[in-house]
Parts: sequence; C-alpha cells; structure tokens
Amino acid sequence: IAQHMDAVEDSTVEEEEEGLCYRQRAEKSTGGEMRQMQWSPTQDLLAAAFADNSVVLNRLSWQRVWSLPPSDIPVTALAWRPDGRVLAVGKGDGSVLLHSVEDGRALHQFSAGATVVSLHWTQQSHESVPATGIEYKDMSADFLPPLPALDSSYSERNDKREGKHYCDPKELKSSSKRMNVLVVGDEVGRT
Repeated sequence: IAQHMDAVEDSTVEEEEEGLCYRQRAEKSTGGEMRQMQWSPTQDLLAAAFADNSVVLNRLSWQRVWSLPPSDIPVTALAWRPDGRVLAVGKGDGSVLLHSVEDGRALHQFSAGATVVSLHWTQQSHESVPATGIEYKDMSADFLPPLPALDSSYSERNDKREGKHYCDPKELKSSSKRMNVLVVGDEVGRT
C-alpha cells in the first residue's frame, strides 16, 4: 500500500522540496469506492467505509478481520480509541456505534442528534500526569445511568431472561489508567 496516494508510474515518488521519497509497496483493489479510512494507532489494521455504507476491517496484508454489512444509512466518520481496541463509526442519522476490534460486535450506541461529520478520540498524555499531579479515576458509574439496551440488530449476545441485547461496560473500559474522550461533531456545529 502506498504511503503516498498520488499516481505512481515508476513506483517511486520524489518530493524535491521536502527531500522525501516514498516507495510503493503493493497495490490492492478494494472492490468498491472507499469513502472513509482510518489506520489503527496500535496495530496493522485499516478500517474502511465504502459507498454502499459497509465497514470493513483489514490487516495490512489485506486479510479481512471482520465487516459490517451494507446499510441505507451513510457512514460519515470513523475513529479509533487510542488503545486500538474500539472503533467508533459515525452515521448520517446521527448515531455513533462503538465496535470491538476483535469481532466487530457493537459494544455501545448513542445518538448525536444530527448527522455526524467528525469523530476524534483523544487520551490524556503521559506528560500531563506528572506536570499537574492529577490522576484520573473512572467514576462514571457514580454519575451516569447504566448503558441502555442495544437494538437486537447490533449485537449477537443475548440476555436470556428478557430477550434483550445489552452492552457490557467492562468491555468498553480501556486498559489504560488515563482518561480518554470521544469527541463527536455534527452537521449543525455541536460537539
């Protein structure tokens, strides 16, 4: 996969003014028009959203890890949690779904209220802890209600008592001790 997306005739691109040279490593056909893509911050994974609104997670070798089926609702944004274990998918109807990188299952869903135009997941840096002396402790359970049930179309897991699908807050927790925040921007300018 080329690190530089311009057309390459002789498989080498030289940018004289910057002194950079990129060599094309491989060329892969995606089989469809790719509208969004995000590299994992920690692994050799590429998340891609296509024109049919499907989402595919591939390894750098182009081996498919998992895929989400095509949908009538456009995929408008993708973002990785900084630890690379969760992928956020923003949609045209305002929904944001958090998917497990391991198997693609939906861990949580919420609505931004309008078409999602951007997603950015950020995490407290190492440098800010010693400088401020503040360490964050997850106390969200003290202030936020339990996560709501997911629609059955978003998960394979089933609660046998009530026949509803639930997300597990333990699976959403980062292994990191640092605070991380998913910032969602919508088409009307709210974040």
